[in-house]
Amino acid sequence: MRFLLVAFLWLITFGTVNVASAETDAEGLTKRCQKGEATACWSLGLMYDEGTGVRQDKFKAVELYRHACEGKVAEGCFYLGGDVLHGHRH
Repeated sequence: MRFLLVAFLWLITFGTVNVASAETDAEGLTKRCQKGEATACWSLGLMYDEGTGVRQDKFKAVELYRHACEGKVAEGCFYLGGDVLHGHRH
């Protein structure tokens, strides 16, 4: 039980800081996505989908989700399917 508590506290303290800083840098994510890093494409797609740090562009988000899905990122496939279902095709 003590191990779980320590692991949970570590995750809250250190895990969220890295994710937040990585997901807010659109320029860095763009470069990584262009180099073929599918996870970066998915994160950038989320930014465009929600308009977080970039101008909202649902069609760009779909394009990025497609790249992520083709790169075997399941979340990219999930979001791609949802956006296509709601008519945000590119």
